[in-house]
Amino acid sequence: MLAAPVEVTITEKVYDLFFVDILNKTFLYQSFDYEIRGEDKKTVRRGTFRAPSVQLRTNNLAEGKYQFQLYLEGKEWQSTSFIKNCNSEE
Repeated sequence: MLAAPVEVTITEKVYDLFFVDILNKTFLYQSFDYEIRGEDKKTVRRGTFRAPSVQLRTNNLAEGKYQFQLYLEGKEWQSTSFIKNCNSEE
């Protein structure tokens, strides 16, 4: 079985910036929607960006675990968790 090609990279540990890079050239300049949800499953941030990449400020998020959900044309395309750390020394 062949592994599926990686289409997006997402920061796993976050301090004040969260990086999303769309690697699949088919989707260059497509509009993506996203949601960030806290451990309680409540949406704490949502927005839209155009591929191939975006940097999101996270300084308004409390330290903890979050879920990042990426949508293309209204359908979930990627979902991943990340950790927000307030201490950049770790």
